[in-house]
Amino acid sequence: MTMPTLKIRRLRRSGYALALALGLSLSAGIALQALAIERPANPHLGKIRHVVLYAHKDGTTEEQIKAIESESRKLIESIDLILDYEWGTNVGSGARSEGYTHCLLMTFESEAAVKEYVAHPAHQAFVKLAFPHLEKLLVLDYKAQF
Repeated sequence: MTMPTLKIRRLRRSGYALALALGLSLSAGIALQALAIERPANPHLGKIRHVVLYAHKDGTTEEQIKAIESESRKLIESIDLILDYEWGTNVGSGARSEGYTHCLLMTFESEAAVKEYVAHPAHQAFVKLAFPHLEKLLVLDYKAQF
């Protein structure tokens, strides 16, 4: 009589474990769907992202670097074509940055807007200020896909 009871308990326990595992799986799936639904849409979809990476030449003074940084921030105030603007310095370590120390990221409505920006007098003044102090520069424009 103890044997059948023991078998039933084992079956019950494994049934509970299966139900618990199934319940947890369903809960996790629902939670993941909720996360996917709550994720905000990328406001830059279809826009042109203008990425500028650069590093200063050796001998560029701290004052010169601060002047370049200050003038770069003024671009968004002077040029209405810029929809969004970010600026920062490299916080990573290692060789993967290939010596680039600064990054500008701007958003434009179209490729035509980027061309207008490049020709804009405020941008040209910034280039005139910054270029003599740059060791390396990389510019990449892309259309945001997702």
